[in-house]
Formats: sequence, structure tokens, C-alpha cells
Amino acid sequence: MVRPFLAGSLLALSTAGFLAAQPQPSATAPGGDGAMHLNVEVTNARGTPVGGLAQRNFTLLDNKRPVPIRNWTAQGAAAAGAAEPVQAVLVMDTVNMEFRHVAYVRQEVTRFLRRNNGHLAVPVSIYAVTDESVDVISQPSRDGNIVADRLAHTHGILRDMNRRAGDYGAGEQFQISLNMLGVILQNEVHLPGRKLLIWLGPGWPWLPDADLEQPLYSLHEKYFRAVEAYSQLMREADTTLYSVSIGDPNAITYLYQSYLKGLRSPGEADTGNLSLKVLTVQSGGLALDPNYDLARSIALCVQDASAYYTLSFTPPAGKPDEYHSLQIRLDQPGLKARTTTGYYAKSPPGAAR
Repeated sequence: MVRPFLAGSLLALSTAGFLAAQPQPSATAPGGDGAMHLNVEVTNARGTPVGGLAQRNFTLLDNKRPVPIRNWTAQGAAAAGAAEPVQAVLVMDTVNMEFRHVAYVRQEVTRFLRRNNGHLAVPVSIYAVTDESVDVISQPSRDGNIVADRLAHTHGILRDMNRRAGDYGAGEQFQISLNMLGVILQNEVHLPGRKLLIWLGPGWPWLPDADLEQPLYSLHEKYFRAVEAYSQLMREADTTLYSVSIGDPNAITYLYQSYLKGLRSPGEADTGNLSLKVLTVQSGGLALDPNYDLARSIALCVQDASAYYTLSFTPPAGKPDEYHSLQIRLDQPGLKARTTTGYYAKSPPGAAR
């Protein structure tokens, strides 16, 4: 199935003001039934997705308290009766990579696409993020050779895209990157099925508060609202984020892990809470260590579509903006569940913050 796309690029937000114009999620659930819907990956000790489980194997915890599961379905290629479409979206981030890295990513994406004679497990599309727009390189297809051929025709285009990078400071780079992620998610909200959004690039810079020349209380509040907005928008877009980047696996920093815990108040908010790997883990995706075998890393992310589970529950009543942590417990040893790590309770419609 070929998904519809917005004409030209997907650009819908101003790249000049992320902190002033954040992506706007809608209600708690697209269906309007008050339920929250989650995708759950279950893996074994080798990191391989595990199918064949039943609802009785799952316990959902909201703020460490069990809550009833309203609906539960096994998904993936091996699941009987599963009907949810899944697609992989590869995002080539030309804003935060040097051209030599863009060229290498392009080479590795091509290698992934042409594996198995071009037979892809799920439809794959490619976007290119620039400092001005999100450009559609290829629409979704299960024929990796067709997608690779389309990517091959963008060699000069990607060079020109990247040539513009570097003319702005870290603050603008931070805003542009998050704007473009918001643009993509806002487009995906209107498209059916689950999306594996695989971000190919190192992510955007973390900023000292002083760099943005705004009062600290104002910045922290805006960061907090942005974290809320992206958390909800990724769920509404039925999108799981993945982080794949080039780098020496022996020179890894895990600083982002100190930001994985959900924010309890605006005063705790920092640009680190909006970093690529933090948003990735909190969406239930994989933040892979930098390496040079990107084709394998992409395949590892796409593997999540082979077997997973969907469930829904009714969020318990809570104060507006109150953070709720989510956790899945399994009754079988040796298995690990991965899903959205939390959400923020919303104000009643029409209520002032």
C-alpha cells in the first residue's frame, strides 16, 4: 500500500521558533474512547522478538500499580489474525551530520535495502531532514531495489542539502532538528498503522540555558511542555523512534541515560530531556550505540515489526500534567518488555493550565 504524502515537502512548522510553536497533540487517544494504546516489544536474552505469548502473561503497571488491560492483540508476521500494518521510515538527518557521514549513511542504507535481493520485511520509505524542510526521497515500498534506486538519484541533492548546514549556531540547530521531528510526527498522525521511525544521525546538540537568552523559568516551562507534546504526539502517531548513528563503539557516552526518568515538574526540565536518544527510549524504541555497520543496525530496528503486542487501558484519574510511569511485567523469566515509558495526565477539555 502506498501512503499519501503532503505535497512537496512535509514542512508544516516554522524552523525559527520551536520553543514558541511546539507540535500540538490532540486528545488522549485518536479513537476518542479515553483509552491509551501501547505497542509492546518482548525480547529474549539475545534481543530477538518473542511471539506466541498470551494476555495472561502480561501485567501493566501505571505508577507501579496494576491497571486492567482493556484490549490485547498479538501482532507481527507470525501472529494469527494480526491486521495492523507496519512501516519503517528511514530519516537521513543532513542537519547534524558532516557530508562524508551523509555519504556513508547513504551507502549503508543502500546495502540494507538490497539485502535478500531487495525483499523487505515491511514497506520502507526514506525522508531527508534539512535545515529548511523534510523531503520525501522515496515513498513506502517492499521492493528494496526500487527504494535504493530512488536514493541513488539523490546523490547531488543530498550534497546540496548538507552544504547549507553549519551556517547556524547550536541553538538554531537544536530548534530546527526538533521542529523537523515534529513535522514528521504530525504527518504520521494522519496515516494508518504503526511506524518505526529510524533516525539516522547523531542527534542534535544539548544547549546550556544561557545560549537561548531567555529567563530560566521560561525555558524550563517550555522544555517541559515540549516533552509533554512529543510524548503524546508519538503515541497518537503510533510511532516508535529509533536512534542509529555512525561512530566508534569504543568511544560511547551514556550521559543521556541520566535523563530517561520522566519529568515530574517544569523545574526539572533541561535540553537533555529533549535529546534524540532520550525521546527514543521513552517511545519504546532502541537507542543503539554508534557503530559502522549501519545496515545491520537498521535491520535490528526493523526486526521489531516481526513480533510484538498491542494493548490498551484506561488511564487512572490524575492531576493535570502529572507524570505516570508505565511498566510491563511478564510472568516468564528471561524475557524483557519494552514500551512507552510514561505519559502525562491531561487537563479536561477547555480547562486552563
